[in-house]
Amino acid sequence: MPLLYQLGLGLPAWQSGLLMMPAAAAAMGMKFISSRVLARYGYRQVLIVNTVMIGLIVGLFSLVIPATPIVLIVLLGLSLGFFNSLQFSSMNSMAYADIDTPDSSMASTLASSLQQMSMSFGLACGSLITGWFLGDLPQTDHMAVTTALHHAFLTLGGLTILSSLSFWTLSSKDGESVSRGNLREAE
Repeated sequence: MPLLYQLGLGLPAWQSGLLMMPAAAAAMGMKFISSRVLARYGYRQVLIVNTVMIGLIVGLFSLVIPATPIVLIVLLGLSLGFFNSLQFSSMNSMAYADIDTPDSSMASTLASSLQQMSMSFGLACGSLITGWFLGDLPQTDHMAVTTALHHAFLTLGGLTILSSLSFWTLSSKDGESVSRGNLREAE
């Protein structure tokens, strides 16, 4: 997104940075409701729908052009931050479902390592795809750069939607010990 804002739209770095703030604000807001969403819908449904939503939102960034109102760009950033935060909360908390207390330390280490590896692979993949579309385009040709970035957003959005298939293997009850733990104790 910073590439789109700076190279594609021609915004200075400080404005590009400000446009990244809505995603962070939405991510913090999502933390307050993620446990209720997971308790209500369960991990399988949340992860499938949420992954598709992230892919769609990433794809929507392909519609951002210099004439796009800032309000719409901010709304896209808010949406992406909201759904990304739900994804991280869901996947991180599911890592501890059905783990016995003595094994929780090892599960924490493993989950943290895998999260860092997956983020690194995702960033590398996104960078390679973007680099492939950008090719040898001069950064001064804002229209060509914007078009290349739009192709990258569409590709990454499609790959994200495709990755939602991995969550179909989850059972509808997977993770209930975490998401509905308090509800079970009340019953």
